[in-house]
Amino acid sequence: MAEAVVLGDFPIDDDVLNVLVGSVSDIDVDGAAMFCKFMMGKGRFPNTEVLVNLCENLCKSKKGDKMWEIFRVLLEKGYCKNARDYHLVVSFLGKAGKVREAYDVLKKVKKKRLEPDISSYNALMEALCRNDLLRPVKKLWDEMFTSGCSPNQHTYNILIEKFTEMGESEEVQQLFDHMFQKGVAPDCETYTSFITMLCQENKYEQALEIFKKSLTQDAKVASSVLSTFILALCKQGNFKVALSVMCSVPSNVENLNSHVILLKNLTDVGEVETAIEHLKWIRNNCSSNFQNIMNELMASLSTSASLQYVTKLTQCLHSQKLVDDADPWMKLMRNVYG
Repeated sequence: MAEAVVLGDFPIDDDVLNVLVGSVSDIDVDGAAMFCKFMMGKGRFPNTEVLVNLCENLCKSKKGDKMWEIFRVLLEKGYCKNARDYHLVVSFLGKAGKVREAYDVLKKVKKKRLEPDISSYNALMEALCRNDLLRPVKKLWDEMFTSGCSPNQHTYNILIEKFTEMGESEEVQQLFDHMFQKGVAPDCETYTSFITMLCQENKYEQALEIFKKSLTQDAKVASSVLSTFILALCKQGNFKVALSVMCSVPSNVENLNSHVILLKNLTDVGEVETAIEHLKWIRNNCSSNFQNIMNELMASLSTSASLQYVTKLTQCLHSQKLVDDADPWMKLMRNVYG
């Protein structure tokens, strides 16, 4: 029926056309694209909400070519009036993998002497990184500064995540230092990406220095970073450093989850005596949090690979009167070994 109305060339209000494109977009993206082209052929543009919905569905359907056809017509007919309109085009082209087209649109923004939004650069950088185009990424980074556009936290995170994935620790360190020089505060994502890579490369002292920076910045950020740091150390089998870090964390940093991660990993590899010693340290130094840590630890043991080590830990805890007879693990052991 909609096709008959459109192809019959009946006069239709813009509101009706927008509803037509928007409602069909979720069901038949090809049909919605056809209605959108009809609308543009009449010299009328879809509203922003409808265009965004259509583009999202074209991305999901991996129909970037169709999206570019629509954007090309919109650009020719003067749809983009400001940097925000151009950003919508650049971001969706990047999302659809149309990197060259997105870059060409960004160049048009400069020619029109509009100030490119940092979000446009970020969208294009994400697209380039997804396609492993690192040389163009570096070129775009230089162009961004030449245009007077300063990177934000998201810009750094895009690049740091990609360079950590590639194992380029020197590039990551330069970006990390550059953030501080420009007064851009790293977030949890920045720290965890960098620290995880350093641990994988056995650069524990450097990882510790980065973690200390998070401590001086914000206690909440440091708490999230701490969990990732301890997990990364445990995966590398470096329990000595993990224990040292946990024993030096300031009291204002929430560390319950990190203690549980460390204790669980120690148990999984059979380092039961070390786990017991660390629990004693927690009882002496973090008494207010001790029972919560114990509860979380005992609950986490259900995913342990070795019942033997769990049994050994539970028996040791029972002998130290840290676990009573009513504990589920004690009941289970009585049933299994009875």
